[in-house]
Amino acid sequence: MELEKLVVAVHDGQIHGDETFAIAALKRLYRVHVMRTRQFHYLAQAQMRIDVGGYYDPDTGDFDHHQPTAPRRGVKTA
Repeated sequence: MELEKLVVAVHDGQIHGDETFAIAALKRLYRVHVMRTRQFHYLAQAQMRIDVGGYYDPDTGDFDHHQPTAPRRGVKTA
């Protein structure tokens, strides 16, 4: 059985555990092509965006926990 191809965008720069885990999980179900970018014209070409783009909406394939309207953690001071 041949797996369906899925184009997934993640942010460029330092790799984090959240997008690494997401890609590993998706590779169990799809042939995943990963684009590492923050450029919106490339993000729009991906079928799914993980940890990049600023939106969380499963219906559109957007899975970023950094939305501008999301609650922020407090900063601890010494």
